[in-house]
Amino acid sequence: MGRDLFSEVEKLLSASNSYIRRKAALCAMRIIRKVPDLLPNFLDRAKTLLSDRNHGVLLCGVTLLTDICENDPDVTPQIRTYVPILVRNLKTLATAGYEPEYDVTGIADPFVQVKILRFFRVLGMGDVRTSEQINDILAQVATNTESSKNVGNAILYEAVLTILDIEADTPLRVMGINILGKFLANKDNNIRYFPSPVKPDNRYVALNTLNKVVTLEPNAVQRHRNTILECLRDPDISIRRRALDLSFALINAENIRPLIRELLAFLEVADNEFKTAMTSQICIAADRYAPNKRWHIDTVLRVLKLAGGYVREEILSSFIRLVGLTPELQMYTTQKLYASLKEDISQEGLTIAGVWCIGEYGDQLLKGGNYEEEELVREVRYFLFYFADEQVKESDIVDLLDSIRVSIYATPIISEYLLNAFIKLTTRFQDAAQIDRIKAILAQNTGNLNVEIQQRAVEYANLFNFDKIRMGVVERMPAPEIREENRVLGEVTSKKGKTPRKGVKVKTSVQRDLLDILGGDDDKESPSEIGFNEPAKNAELLKDLFGPSTNGNGELAATSTAPQSNLNDIMKLFGNTGAGIAPVASPPPALSVGSSSVSALDDIFGRTVDPTPPPAQNYRTFYTFGPF
Repeated sequence: MGRDLFSEVEKLLSASNSYIRRKAALCAMRIIRKVPDLLPNFLDRAKTLLSDRNHGVLLCGVTLLTDICENDPDVTPQIRTYVPILVRNLKTLATAGYEPEYDVTGIADPFVQVKILRFFRVLGMGDVRTSEQINDILAQVATNTESSKNVGNAILYEAVLTILDIEADTPLRVMGINILGKFLANKDNNIRYFPSPVKPDNRYVALNTLNKVVTLEPNAVQRHRNTILECLRDPDISIRRRALDLSFALINAENIRPLIRELLAFLEVADNEFKTAMTSQICIAADRYAPNKRWHIDTVLRVLKLAGGYVREEILSSFIRLVGLTPELQMYTTQKLYASLKEDISQEGLTIAGVWCIGEYGDQLLKGGNYEEEELVREVRYFLFYFADEQVKESDIVDLLDSIRVSIYATPIISEYLLNAFIKLTTRFQDAAQIDRIKAILAQNTGNLNVEIQQRAVEYANLFNFDKIRMGVVERMPAPEIREENRVLGEVTSKKGKTPRKGVKVKTSVQRDLLDILGGDDDKESPSEIGFNEPAKNAELLKDLFGPSTNGNGELAATSTAPQSNLNDIMKLFGNTGAGIAPVASPPPALSVGSSSVSALDDIFGRTVDPTPPPAQNYRTFYTFGPF
């Protein structure tokens, strides 16, 4: 139908009746949406509508040309030649006096003004010359339009969007952001809504727009920081969510202290749906802009106290990494975590971090000390906390961990961390009575229904039979290495590296981790060069691990001249030198248990294993015995 009738519609665009011209423009707009190929046929006639004296025809003409530019950007340069006509029309509307036919609450034809402003946004986007032509009229509209009425706010909002989308001057952008700041500060319910079917809130659309431009004009948005923070207390959840996003976008090294203080105050009363994102964003900001490590640790501790149950695992691991890399604050952190756990054990994240630090640095906790909280927490809680008023004893630490273990908040993950802390404290404590208590606690968990907890308890309990090994197994964890490309918190801006040579594959983080484990050089060898697909090199790696060499088919060689030192070292661990063990000629056809292996199992697990293979009908029972 469009192809058959477009010629008639084109003629009607020049009709003498303004009502027909208006309807023809709307019909042409529908046709080009359905049949874009017909767009050039309406271009010349549509340009003439911009000089029409009838407001309805001008409105439809601007709408038609806007649609043409959006459907075919190649014709936009031709239409830009009509910008002076549009500027003159908008200036006439903005400065015109009272016109009864087009007046809306004292403003002349706001509908045409809004349409022209939107058209300017399409024409000026990415074009400096056109933007210069419309800068003055945009400044005039933004200055002279009355903002105390709904209609004026609609025009101002469109003007701000146009200013921020075109290549406007910096002072004009600042003016637009200031208008959005006035929207945020306006709390009069009678003028909070725009005259549109959805009635968006002034503050809502202002926050949305500021979120888009905060990276372009951060200093101008920073001036309205207090107003944005006030929106965190708005009863509308949508406004609170967008104000929260904008608050995090405003954080930098200069204002991190006051902003984080306000965000922590909001976290204390925030809805649960906000807490997971808030805890992550606060910790990310602290990781990037912390003025010092003491403040960084205090901030994360405060987050753990307020919303420890909503802290992601990556945040906890990053915090533990921070503590491990800050030896001078390990005692301070452990003391504060210990004091926090004595007050509240309901926060899972706080409990996990506290239990881990107490297990690692329990000896430093016994030293005592005197400290006061960082300024951030002091200003929130309004008091100083001194830890050294009461000396911590070994029994106090065991009592605290045991109370966590038997509490209703002890999840399987917390129980696993507790068992790790208990076995580590056996090398940090000197009191034999407390070590015996820990042994009893481990023995109680050897029959736990959770397989992971049971396995840890059994293995830790049997480690007491090998004191030298236990001292090495549970020694203090080394400080982890930090890699910029593997940082957990936030996105790290990668530095421009050298362009990889042709044919060289770029390594992923997982491949780099494998290279670290295998001792490869990340800068010299690619994954294919370290032997992932080469059987010979794989055989060498297996020989290092297991002793006997293998042939090309993956079977054990018939004879082996390789030294048996690795095997002997393993057998010494179990109290057997491994002497007299002959090389295996071929893979065993069936399961067999040798006497030396039986004695090794007897030693480490404390039970007797029958060397006779079980009958076939009892295989399931034998296989599922214990978690080993």
